[in-house]
Amino acid sequence: MLSEIFDATVDELIKGDVNAMTETIDRDVAIFKRLDAVITVFLLLMVAALVWLSVQMIVWDWTLAQTLPTIMLAFVLWGIAMAGSVWAERIKKEHDLATYQEVLAFMSSKAVDRNTERGRRERLIPRWMKTIRTIGFILISMAVGAFLGWNLAALVDNLLS
Repeated sequence: MLSEIFDATVDELIKGDVNAMTETIDRDVAIFKRLDAVITVFLLLMVAALVWLSVQMIVWDWTLAQTLPTIMLAFVLWGIAMAGSVWAERIKKEHDLATYQEVLAFMSSKAVDRNTERGRRERLIPRWMKTIRTIGFILISMAVGAFLGWNLAALVDNLLS
């Protein structure tokens, strides 16, 4: 039917679809690799901005108003990295990549094995449970970061006084 409409054989139609799918996957792999580099660079720049902020506040004893441009820079760098992360997550969702091994296989243009125990288990978790898990991970990370930051600040304060 379609072969009559497009005046092509079924094999030619399938080969055309396979070529289009291959081009799409190759393009998404290239975008995914670039996003990986962009996210890494902007997160490193954000860490550098936060170190610079620490120098401004601790060593030079600047007020919050004086360090506001550095704080804004750190937030902008973080925002760019998060935008890249959201884009990468959309690509993962579009290609049904649930585990790290699947992402690595996708990035190296190998066949993705979705029939693993972990992959099946990850796909069965409801969306609301993934959201709760992510929020819990964020809260725990914030608590650990606050603890380490507080103690590091106290250590620096003791060393400088």
